[in-house]
Amino acid sequence: MTKEKAIAIIHQSAQEFERNLCGKQIMFIFRDGNNHVDYIEVRFRSQNFLHFTGVKTARGLSANDFYRSVLRHRLALTDFTFSDQHTTDMKLSVLSSIMNIDKTARMVGNYIGGHTDLYTEKVTGTTTASLGLIQKNDYYLPNSVLKEDIRDIVARPPGKIFLICKKNINDTLYTQVTYKSKNMKITPKCLNQDILTKIDSDIL
Repeated sequence: MTKEKAIAIIHQSAQEFERNLCGKQIMFIFRDGNNHVDYIEVRFRSQNFLHFTGVKTARGLSANDFYRSVLRHRLALTDFTFSDQHTTDMKLSVLSSIMNIDKTARMVGNYIGGHTDLYTEKVTGTTTASLGLIQKNDYYLPNSVLKEDIRDIVARPPGKIFLICKKNINDTLYTQVTYKSKNMKITPKCLNQDILTKIDSDIL
């Protein structure tokens, strides 16, 4: 992949990230392998975007500087290098779909993949693209994009997501449903008390 093509993909994805995920907190609610309801919460901030791309910044650009340069159409060919051609190509090929993870994720699980140079704890995604997550306090942060079938890189069986909710990071309650499984009728009885205290009851 050329740097020119990489910039085009990164620019489009940054716009989607700004519109859809930046400054947001997403709650993925799922049934685990024992059919128990569980959830994880993920925060997305501007500095996370660089990790998704598979490139390294040059000339002292911070992760936030990189993101701002992309949004302002000022990212130059000399502002970055490919960390690894193969890895960068794979990440960029699925980057756009990851920008809609709040609508498309269908599974979540504990990471057991074979990437020895990657430290990540949980993964959420689909059979074609996944997002690596690391825990910080009581929530998770995204730290990698993987072009892999999630079923091949998490402990089996993966949790099956049936509800995804979204809010601004600083808001108290989740006020938006971005995905609801068509295979089950979701009512407050489906959810545990911990989840219910985090969700605006009007959205269920």
